[in-house]
Amino acid sequence: MNKPTFTIQDSMQRKIKYENYKFIFENNIYVKFHHPTKHVII
Repeated sequence: MNKPTFTIQDSMQRKIKYENYKFIFENNIYVKFHHPTKHVII
């Protein structure tokens, strides 16, 4: 009966992944907006 803990862990990882993508996405926009010649490589 490990399913509940797995789903909690899974959602945590998904949340962390989402936060990271959001951060990278915002940084990309910031860099492109303020430094058109520089591009952030993911």
